[in-house]
This record gives sequence, structure tokens and C-alpha cells, in this order.
Amino acid sequence: MRIYAIVDTKSKDYSTIKQCLENLKDQMGISVFWSIVYKDLSMLPWVPYNNSEGRGVSFPKISLDTEYIWNNLGYQYDCVVYFIDEANWKAGEGIKGWNLGQFFNNYQVQLIATNNNLGEMQYRINEEIAHSIDDFAFRELGRNLDAELGVDYDEDIVHDRNNPHGARGNYKEFYAANRKLIEDIVTTRQKKALASLYSKLLVLLRDKLLKLKQPRSI
Repeated sequence: MRIYAIVDTKSKDYSTIKQCLENLKDQMGISVFWSIVYKDLSMLPWVPYNNSEGRGVSFPKISLDTEYIWNNLGYQYDCVVYFIDEANWKAGEGIKGWNLGQFFNNYQVQLIATNNNLGEMQYRINEEIAHSIDDFAFRELGRNLDAELGVDYDEDIVHDRNNPHGARGNYKEFYAANRKLIEDIVTTRQKKALASLYSKLLVLLRDKLLKLKQPRSI
């Protein structure tokens, strides 16, 4: 899993951010790589989500940010995670994280209310990343986890309504029991990254060859 982390400058000194990302390796049982960029997230546009009182960052803003990442980095990342300091978090009572469900410029996107309490931060990122797994499975592999598992993945597994593989906020047993699924998702995304890199290199090579040609008149 490859994560592009956008960290609120107000949270820059929190040790919990890198630690919770590091702990995802043990949680998921796979390699997890990340890079961090710091931005002032105090002025993000917040709008209602799901026709409810819950609020999140506007989709046009998410689309704009992820378009820039995609244009520069392509399939080098799988998720874009916004670590928004709790002082700038405006989601509403009781909401500490979002997984946005749909893909934005080929990335899954998570919003995390950020503080310097590792237990709270680990719980939040574990849950929001777990929410993305069924979306990755459907988009990249054409697999419907609800149908395969016979449950509502988001409610029964992630929200622990009827979770046979762990407890809410800790999905190690689920990941271990479905290791092949996780590996297939990661491998499929990595193949796309390699194919994209190969395509870019091929274009650069062709450009160099074309420079050898002489100007032509009409």
C-alpha cells in the first residue's frame, strides 16, 4: 500500500502521524510506503456529506488536489490521506474520519482528524484505510466483497456490526484471512505503475530519436 499523506502544518510536530503510518505494516501484513507533504489545511472548504449534518472537504477541492498528484506521480500511490489537525476539523459531532468511497483521479481518499494521541490516531487510520479495501477490490479486481463474504463489508466488518475477523479499529485477523485479496490489489496497482512508467520512458526515447531528424521544408 502506497500512501500520499497531506499533513496539516499545525500537526507537523506530532509523532503520531509517522507512527500510525508505520504501524499499518503490522496491521495489514504487507509493505506500506508513504511520503508526506505539509500544507496549511485551516482554510479547506467544508460541505455537508450524504445529505446529513456530517461535513467533509468539498469534492471539487479533493479533485483538484488529486489531479495535481496524478499528473505528477500517477500510479505511484494508492491512497491520498489528509491529516487535518483537530483545531481545523469541522466534520461535526462524533466524526473523526472519512473514507470518501469513490476514486478521485485513481486514488482512494481519506480524511483523518489529527492529534498527538497514538491510540486515537491508529484507530482512525486503521478504520478509514479498511473502508477502502472493498472499493479497491471492486475497481481493480472486479470483486464484490459483500457478495463474496455474505455480509455488508463496511458495516459488518469495518464497523464491527458482525465482525468475525477482529474488532472495530483492528483488522489484523481480516487481513490475515484475506491475504491473497490484499496482495492481488497491491500487485494490480503496482503493475499499472510500472506500465505507466514504461509508457513514459518509451515516449522520452522516441522524443530523443526524433531530435536526430533534420528539419524538412515544404
